[in-house]
Amino acid sequence: MAVDNEMELRWQRAAHRAVGDFLAAATALNLPAITWTIAVTGAVTGAVGGLGRTPEEQRATVEAWARYFNLPVAEYVRRDGSVTLTVRFKTETLVGGVIRADIYPPMGDEDAS
Repeated sequence: MAVDNEMELRWQRAAHRAVGDFLAAATALNLPAITWTIAVTGAVTGAVGGLGRTPEEQRATVEAWARYFNLPVAEYVRRDGSVTLTVRFKTETLVGGVIRADIYPPMGDEDAS
């Protein structure tokens, strides 16, 4: 059974309102900025980018948002040494999603000139 366009748009509007609440909280609580994406299903993804942030800053960003949601950070370590951190959440308005950071090990001697 296909989902109708009106329902998908309703889910997206609810997610949009939730992201607005997250941004207001980020401003009030001085939470780090992250990239927010809203899916057709209304699911929300918060992505912690690595460009311009150290692995420690990425981890601190995920942990700050985990404290905001009062949820644990799940950590998955791959064989190549990269780490994925996730916080899965659901709001009181039933908007759900995940905050995610992919943290990669240094690519060699980055201090060399």
